[in-house]
Amino acid sequence: MSDNTRSSDPGRVNLSQLVQLEAINAHSESRGTQHILLAFLGEYENSAGQILHAFDVTRENAAAAINQVIASGVTETPRPPEVALTNAPPPLDLLPATEQEFQAFRTGCYEVMNRGDRVAVWAHILLGLLIVEDGIAAQSLLALGLDLDQIRDSTLELLDSPDVPVP
Repeated sequence: MSDNTRSSDPGRVNLSQLVQLEAINAHSESRGTQHILLAFLGEYENSAGQILHAFDVTRENAAAAINQVIASGVTETPRPPEVALTNAPPPLDLLPATEQEFQAFRTGCYEVMNRGDRVAVWAHILLGLLIVEDGIAAQSLLALGLDLDQIRDSTLELLDSPDVPVP
């Protein structure tokens, strides 16, 4: 399934839900950039996964690098709880985001706007992930011997390509 499906498509895969599941499966107390990276490399076809696979990043070697980076003492900063804009309680099952995870998603959204793209795809979030260099995901890619600027250049090339379908 492409990450470029219409939002009205009932079969659309929601990246934030996959990140949440990755964090839960890892028994984490919060959602971090490493969970975004693993979601990209999951079973769903997506633009970010396509780019990472071109650099020989697999779910297996990414998970090993993540474990290595965490074992070396790299951590992500817990994000303070959001200020509620309503009196409704937050969802009980939603793990809090780390500051780095929040920055990656926010920066990815800025990339969509700054580029003037009509549709947000997972590759935009990959750009955000690469900018947050103190995150576990970026550190894991570096541990695999990858150049973050090369991945960014390939991501921008894909986003500029007419092969990126838009609804």
